Amino acid sequence: MNIKKVYLLIIAVLLVLMVVSCGNQDTAGELNNAELPADDVEAPMEEVQDPVEEPAEEQEVVPEEPQAEEPEALPEAAVDGETLLNERCSTCHPADRSTRASKSLDEWESTIDRMIQKGAELSDSERDILAAYLSEIAGK
Repeated sequence: MNIKKVYLLIIAVLLVLMVVSCGNQDTAGELNNAELPADDVEAPMEEVQDPVEEPAEEQEVVPEEPQAEEPEALPEAAVDGETLLNERCSTCHPADRSTRASKSLDEWESTIDRMIQKGAELSDSERDILAAYLSEIAGK
């Protein structure tokens, strides 16, 4: 073996040893006692706890009332066609590209279905809202 290969082998072994040794340390940077032989295990140091002030009088613990759930998102029907066009269609192409075409409702539905197959994210109701909007502003 030539000298370069020997050096590379030594470096590789050292790197492996470093990686393995890093994996044997816990979050405090000390060796994990479970992985050491019984002879090498030192007694863990006692942890110092912060002093806790005890209340002068016992107070009755009152359970908190459950918080109201977050309001649900607005129903999909509350989204208008213009918003859908600007937020969903313009991620791939300019919104005005859609308004330059002149299509019937069925043609817009077909176009939107094709865009959904290409990755546009629209629910069925959003699809219908967008098709109606586009046929209204750019319909035949």
